Amino acid sequence: MGETMYDNPYYQPAQNRSPKWRPTVSFWITGVLLLVLLFIFLANGGFGPYLVILGIIAAVSGLFALVFKRRSWMGLGSRGAAKTTSMFGVLAFVLGLVVTGTSATAEEKLEPVAGSFTATPSPSARMVAFTECDAEGMIQGANGEVYICTEDQDGVLLWMDRDNHDKVVAVLAEETARKAAEAKKAAEEKKAKEEAAEKAAAEKKAKAEAAKKAEAKRKAAEERKAAEEAERQAKAEREAEAEANGYASCTDAANDGLSNITSDSPGYNPDLDSDGDGVACENSSGGGGGSAPVEQPAAPAPAPAAYYANCTAAKAAGAAPVYRGDPGYGSHLDSDGDGAACES
Repeated sequence: MGETMYDNPYYQPAQNRSPKWRPTVSFWITGVLLLVLLFIFLANGGFGPYLVILGIIAAVSGLFALVFKRRSWMGLGSRGAAKTTSMFGVLAFVLGLVVTGTSATAEEKLEPVAGSFTATPSPSARMVAFTECDAEGMIQGANGEVYICTEDQDGVLLWMDRDNHDKVVAVLAEETARKAAEAKKAAEEKKAKEEAAEKAAAEKKAKAEAAKKAEAKRKAAEERKAAEEAERQAKAEREAEAEANGYASCTDAANDGLSNITSDSPGYNPDLDSDGDGVACENSSGGGGGSAPVEQPAAPAPAPAAYYANCTAAKAAGAAPVYRGDPGYGSHLDSDGDGAACES
């Protein structure tokens, strides 16, 4: 047969029981802890949670004595005492839950006044902190602590103490400043890209215009050079023909800028020496067979003198660009000395 309750010395009749129980070290330690917890919970308005903890400890101690038939730290010496302790623990636990629920309901019914401090001694600081509120800036007090309705980073309005309120405000301000700096940087980068694109387009256009002007200048120089070369060749051919056969008329000699051609000079033609003195085309006279005077072509009327003080004046007169040899050309207008003034 197994051991019964009455086989255990704690449950023997009074005359057979062991000496009277004395408080152990664990009893005093547990009692002091419960007393300290009582003061802590009472100071923070949390008597309900204290009853819950006390009920759990009492219920567990009574069940320990019933199941293991041994005295617990409370020194329960009989089954009746163990049952009573367990029932007390359950009752304290339930009562603690009721008190806690009542406090929470009272907390939810708080109506803080916006912008003013309201002393509310009933709710605990733990119950107020980080619960939702209605309008940012509202203030209420709980157990000497001030709580401010603050919008957190997720946009939720919560009651916060002063320290957490200041931290959240600082974080949000820093986040706002960061976003503003990023937006400013993005705008500056966009503007810089647009300016760079405009500058590149302007440079490309300027290069195209410069290339166009350079090409026009090159073609003009080539045409002028070709004309000069053709004139030089024609003059050389005339001089060669005159040297071989003499000038056919004084007009040809005058076209080459010659007159009073002596008999020992290239281009002398006795037919042009009307007086036979060895000098042909004297005084712009001459002719075929030496008898008829040769009419000299009338000298072209000299072009009116032109002078431009600057390229503005040349452009206003419609003369730009002005090439070397043209009326109005001057070295003061030709900055690069290439023979073409007022190019741009």
